[in-house]
Amino acid sequence: MKNWPQIIFLLLLAMLSFAAAASSQNGYPDWAYEMKVRPFDILYPFETAFARMNGEDKTSDEQIRHRLNTAKNAGANVVIFYIDDEQSYETFVDEIGFAKTLSRIQVLVNEAHARNLKVIGYVNGLEVITVGAKNDPSMPSFARNFPNLLQVDITGRKMVWYTTSQIDWIPGSSEDAWASPLSPWLDIFKKRVKALSATGLDGIYVDAAFLPGVDSFGTKWASKDSYFEAEFQSGYGIPIPSRVDWSSEDWRKFVYFRHEVICDYLGGLADYARSLGVTPFFESSSCDYQSGTFLGNDVLFTIGGGIACSPEIEPEGDYLAAFRMSKATRDANPNFPMLFLGWPKDADQARREFSITLCHSGNYYPTADTAPPANSFAFLDLLREPVLNKRVPFRNTVLIYPMRSKDFTFETESTFDSYENAFLKLVQKHIPFRILPLETMTYIDLKYIKNVVLAGAESISDAEYDLLKNKMVSLVGDNGTKDEWGNKRSQPLGFDQVSDISNLTPDLAFTIKAPSTSCIEYYVDASNNDHYFIFAYNNHKSGKITISHATSLSAKVYQIDNGSQNVSGTTISIPIADYLEVIELQLRGTTAVNNLDSFEPTGINLENFPNPFNPSTSISYSVSERTHVKIAVFNSEGRLVSILVDSVRLPGNYEVKFDGSNLTGGIYFYKIITDKLIETGRMILVK
Repeated sequence: MKNWPQIIFLLLLAMLSFAAAASSQNGYPDWAYEMKVRPFDILYPFETAFARMNGEDKTSDEQIRHRLNTAKNAGANVVIFYIDDEQSYETFVDEIGFAKTLSRIQVLVNEAHARNLKVIGYVNGLEVITVGAKNDPSMPSFARNFPNLLQVDITGRKMVWYTTSQIDWIPGSSEDAWASPLSPWLDIFKKRVKALSATGLDGIYVDAAFLPGVDSFGTKWASKDSYFEAEFQSGYGIPIPSRVDWSSEDWRKFVYFRHEVICDYLGGLADYARSLGVTPFFESSSCDYQSGTFLGNDVLFTIGGGIACSPEIEPEGDYLAAFRMSKATRDANPNFPMLFLGWPKDADQARREFSITLCHSGNYYPTADTAPPANSFAFLDLLREPVLNKRVPFRNTVLIYPMRSKDFTFETESTFDSYENAFLKLVQKHIPFRILPLETMTYIDLKYIKNVVLAGAESISDAEYDLLKNKMVSLVGDNGTKDEWGNKRSQPLGFDQVSDISNLTPDLAFTIKAPSTSCIEYYVDASNNDHYFIFAYNNHKSGKITISHATSLSAKVYQIDNGSQNVSGTTISIPIADYLEVIELQLRGTTAVNNLDSFEPTGINLENFPNPFNPSTSISYSVSERTHVKIAVFNSEGRLVSILVDSVRLPGNYEVKFDGSNLTGGIYFYKIITDKLIETGRMILVK
């Protein structure tokens, strides 16, 4: 090819931009995977209504320095701050108040950066509280000044409440208003994010992006504001229903549309924040609960919009559920960082939550309510290089998370019950599995998977079925009985290969035995197929974990308070002494690991399908270590057509779509560039 040197030159120029840690293609910087967070508590920028209510005044420069020194001395590398107790009209929406807020944030950021601390600011995505507004009709508030930007429920009621006494996080005598994500509120919010970015803020943490956001005032299905009406009519060709009717397809479409809106809202905010150099996260308490339906924010679906999540998990004693929600959040996009947010009431609960956190994340975010384990940050440091920075999830099975079916059985919870039961069975049998959202599932997600568990997935589209039908499937509850909108099929979808879930086995290169109450996550070293990392959260501190191998194995066992110790033999036995056991396992006398589904261990396995194509094709690739990835497409003359990926990727399998609808037919080349490799593919667009 006479223009090939030009292609190489363009690609080399593109590589010069790889120094940027974050990108607009869902990338996250290195520090976002290694966070040791210290809550800054509250940055009262001036004597706000929240501050007066709590007997506080403006946070002084000296108080800021003292709190940052405390964080640094505790071993933290990140601080997260609240502007007020919650986002208030006074400090975020009002122009004069926000200017005062910015000046205090600037002091905080400057002082933090001087101590090599990253700074993340907490903001509410759609909620605005005005303290004291109930008793003072003349007080400016969001509902009074921006009534047309409010969410509206299906009966026409604006989503604003006035409290007499404290309700949940809302103070008494206050206004609690909820903005519509499709209204010009988005412009206000973006303007604030831009101003925050100018202070040098490293990250933004968005909470309370819900419809309508609070259920303490009764079940209100929002939103039916004019912006929602227009968007739903445009997308679905029907008006928003005026009453709840789960037997109606129109209602079910509206329920799904609400998820789409929140996903796009947070995903769009994330892209905008990244464009300003700010790393985005969102917090949600809905996790995989039924409340995700009512709130319009199902975490596993929202993550698909391109934003990392901090699941707010309040298990109230059910730590198997806490493990499930933490795992589901991590599994929705294993390439994203995660911040487990819990509210432990005592030291024992804090230790449990720290243990669950490490099973799924290299970050730790202890809240201010209860002191974390004394050496939690030191334990993270101990694990960082030998374990956390090398581990890649290993799984040979997926448990499908069927959001639409969970939504459409909202009143009976039949899908959620089936899903929860299947999860417990897989955990009790210590199966290596991933929780995979049905609605965002792709071919590459299933490419190396042996077993698929469908649990209450009643509503499956034809396209989803095409991805699943040739897999070995285990069925729990009703599955494939309805189409994607919940309409009953004349015949349930059939699967040629079906195995009872009770017949599934871990299918590992070694044998592992542990109590059924131990939740085990399996990882493998991307550079060594015989090198495993086993994280066991033990719901009860009793029993033992026994690992056997036909030839020999060696292990290093890490414990929160006891450092590490080495053991070896054909069988090793680890007494369960704490809620967390971390086992670094090296097999001997083997050359491969069975069922290594998470990535191709060598090269980058670049391919596209279909090829030839019209008008689109999917390019799949694998990376075996953490690296920056850039995928560019060129025409036959060597001119750049598109950059499909430009971001940091963790080890794993990926897929990106290339759409040639606006291009002429012919030969195109796609090239992937990582920190160490360059590979090229050829594809033909037929028109």
